Amino acid sequence: MKCQSAVVYERKIGEQLFSFGNLGFVVDRAMAMYDAETGSSWNQATGIAMTGTHAGTQLVVVPASTTSLGAWLASYPNSGVIAPSSELTWRQKVRIWDPAVADSLLLVVQIGPLSRAYPLSRFPESGLLHDTLGDEPIALLFGRRPKVLAAYSRRVGAEVIELDARPVTEDIELLERGGRRRWSAVSGRSRPLRSARPLRKLACLPIDRAGLELNYRGIDLFGGPLPPAPGDGERATATTPAAPVPPAAPLPPDPAPPPPSAPQGGESDDDRSR
Repeated sequence: MKCQSAVVYERKIGEQLFSFGNLGFVVDRAMAMYDAETGSSWNQATGIAMTGTHAGTQLVVVPASTTSLGAWLASYPNSGVIAPSSELTWRQKVRIWDPAVADSLLLVVQIGPLSRAYPLSRFPESGLLHDTLGDEPIALLFGRRPKVLAAYSRRVGAEVIELDARPVTEDIELLERGGRRRWSAVSGRSRPLRSARPLRKLACLPIDRAGLELNYRGIDLFGGPLPPAPGDGERATATTPAAPVPPAAPLPPDPAPPPPSAPQGGESDDDRSR
């Protein structure tokens, strides 16, 4: 099993800028991170510090979308790309769009204190889902070809609009229903550029079912409760971690292997896709 989560956080806490690394093991089905400045350990799925100086502090989530490199470069052709080694490329295969994996994943959307989880298996065939979270009308997109996973507000200025989706080369266009405006699903920018206000991107996090149950207990589920999954009892035992051990400071460039207190049967970071 893979944690399958991908999320972006601000690195600032107050006025201080922090540097984060990977502890190399999994806690509550999420990557365990550390900050080099204090040695605090953090849960990657929630952004909350588990131990150390900042225990209980939550990082600010940054709205972002998940997509392929080709789709990203189509919207941002002048982007710089950090080229990984061939070994890292092999380890970081994107599995979210594999139907066997996607049907077991959910998309958690966050707007301030409100959050809701959307099972990817409950998205319509078009991949585009309309909903309202709190008083915010939203549109969620799970595009398989091209690959896009994103959430947007459907409020454009004072208007609330509905959208349709249309695949185009290396992107998916979001079309105003009954109107002429259109936007890129990857960037939220209008097409042609500056012909309309951009759509406001929302914070969202793909996560697997076990990770959701461990990190987001009691979260509102779109479409109602999920049916029981096979082997729930065994999975709960396997994913219950021991207390994480914070790294010593200063931390070495390459963190040591997981300590004995790491979760039994937990997967290493090499086995996870981000």
